[in-house]
Amino acid sequence: MEKKLIKEHRKQTEPQKTIEVQANLLKELYQITAEAKSLSALAIAQHEKENALDLQMEQKKGDFEAEKALKRTQWKKEKEEHEAAKKERNAQVKKERTREAVRGEGKTPEI
Repeated sequence: MEKKLIKEHRKQTEPQKTIEVQANLLKELYQITAEAKSLSALAIAQHEKENALDLQMEQKKGDFEAEKALKRTQWKKEKEEHEAAKKERNAQVKKERTREAVRGEGKTPEI
């Protein structure tokens, strides 16, 4: 009789254990699915941030290159103006020296 009761008890508890195992497996699968979706969302967000940063860097690089070109043009213009002013000054000095030399030759010595 005892063996029969034990056998009957096992028959009743085995399906319950199987149900519990299956329920736990389903919970784990649900958890894995939820985590996979969350990870996928994070990966997408990361990819979008990278794209936004790339665009921002390209914009800043373009702005920098434009500013650099502008500064280079301004510097070149200033250099040309400086060189022109220098040539003009040198020509003025040369002209003045020539005048002074001519004046000096035209003077009569005082006795």
